[in-house]
Amino acid sequence: MSESYPFSRVINYLRRSRQDVERERRTGEDTLSEQKLLMARVLEKYDVRYDQVEEIGSGDKIETRPVFRDVLFQLEKGVYDAIAVKELSRLGRGSYTDMGRIYDLLRNLRLYVITPWRIYDPLNSSDARHIRFELFLSREEFETTRERLMGARYNYALQGKWMAGSTPYGYRVDPVSQKLIVHEEEAEVVRYIFALAHGGVGQPPLSAYGIAKRLNELGVATPRRLRTWHPAVIDRMLRKAIYRGDLTFHVTKRVGGKRVTRPREEWIIVPGAHEAIAPTDGDAVTRAADEEKSARAAQRRGGNEADVPKMVVETGSLEVDASERMGDRPLWRRNELTDDERDALSGLLLCGRCGGRMQRRVSKRHYTCRDGARRMYSSVMLRCKTRGCLSLPYADVEAKVVEAISMLPLGDLRVALSRVRCLPFNDGPHAPHDTQRDALLERQMRHLEARRARIYASYEEGVYSAEEFLRRRATIDEEIAGLAARMDNNNSDTNALRENGADGRSVSLRADGGVGKNQAEAWIEGGAWEDVYRFLPVAFRREMLCTLFSEMRLIPNARTARMQTAKLRLVVRADVE
Repeated sequence: MSESYPFSRVINYLRRSRQDVERERRTGEDTLSEQKLLMARVLEKYDVRYDQVEEIGSGDKIETRPVFRDVLFQLEKGVYDAIAVKELSRLGRGSYTDMGRIYDLLRNLRLYVITPWRIYDPLNSSDARHIRFELFLSREEFETTRERLMGARYNYALQGKWMAGSTPYGYRVDPVSQKLIVHEEEAEVVRYIFALAHGGVGQPPLSAYGIAKRLNELGVATPRRLRTWHPAVIDRMLRKAIYRGDLTFHVTKRVGGKRVTRPREEWIIVPGAHEAIAPTDGDAVTRAADEEKSARAAQRRGGNEADVPKMVVETGSLEVDASERMGDRPLWRRNELTDDERDALSGLLLCGRCGGRMQRRVSKRHYTCRDGARRMYSSVMLRCKTRGCLSLPYADVEAKVVEAISMLPLGDLRVALSRVRCLPFNDGPHAPHDTQRDALLERQMRHLEARRARIYASYEEGVYSAEEFLRRRATIDEEIAGLAARMDNNNSDTNALRENGADGRSVSLRADGGVGKNQAEAWIEGGAWEDVYRFLPVAFRREMLCTLFSEMRLIPNARTARMQTAKLRLVVRADVE
């Protein structure tokens, strides 16, 4: 046999076909073991030594089959002079480019193909024709099977069944109807996200970054149980029609390894296919964000500003060190803000250079003193998200904002305060935010307590050892204590400002930081606005700024090597003037 077929080094390639996968799903048999026994009996007849490799996955392209890629590499190096497979179709039935690569490799190196029924010599015209024909039929069979499967998925999608891969956050797939049903625990998080994106009276809509920051502060678990929420995930959720009850299918395709969007006329859209979680006008949030981005782009191109308000307040130049250091004394040393303090300016101030929203950033730097002691400086900056753009100390910018507010007539401040003062206790559009946040925290607490109960039950049943039980109990107790602290912090401001009376009158703030009902407002007439601003909770400061100003912008001046200067421009709302 070795004289007729001069091969001495054989690689036995085993791979599951799609039919094998389906049969394993029905019967539970191990088709790869059967294939291994069959090829072992075949190769024993030729009395040759062989190496054996197994491909667990099934794919139509060479790039999706790492084991077969390595086999081709070994064949190209001349390690083997024959390859054994159960069928010629196991070599591949992907694109014609892949088939051409396989066929050329067999022909150029004269690699024999061993099957249970015959041996193919690629230099024999009859065998070569059979190889080409088998590869062609395998490809056509694959295309036919894929068309049938896709046709079935199209029909199911038109019926409102979920056929688009992994289940979206907030839903589960009904095993009977194959339609999406609401998962109430995750749906609470989705509703809270959309509520924050919509905003409310005196409370601006939060950006994707602001929403992600809020969820991370509350300790809400991510869809994949990661540690933190990412703004890109929030942005995709706000844009998905699935949360408005509409099912979309056949939206994207892969071109050159990249996912691209298909033309809209190729989409399958089924309105009202399942229960909606978000409001039906949820796309208005993303549409407003897109319009804001377009307006910024037009402004950068030199467009004219429309509807310019009448009253503009400008402060003097804000001079800061651009390098954030001055000699050996760090500039950020004078900032007193802490990491967990929720700032009042992020997302409200716009960059006058690129139009982006300024965000508060905290950075920590450790250094070693001459005496060997380790110390840390914390830098709190207000930075534009555009790389290399405007960056200013947060405390200096906030001081300029307070200075600008003090320029307004006191009567305007009284009107604004009368609005902001009662917002947290009215039934405005933003009121559900706090309710949903409390519900999320309470649901997480119930979940942690249930986990603790399961740990105790498992220990009593002997599942855990004493050491493992103590370790798990300490971990869950730490999580519960942390969540309880967050719940206390969340309710502290509300408990301090809410009165027990039920007459519906608004709650007023005193200049000394106290609270009371219908207190005199002589402190406004006294001009102590800076003190009032300092005593206000951070959430009240944001509401106040949104009520007073329709635009807050930092306009940069000329920048030197070590100095960045900027001018604060605040546009007062027309109804405040």
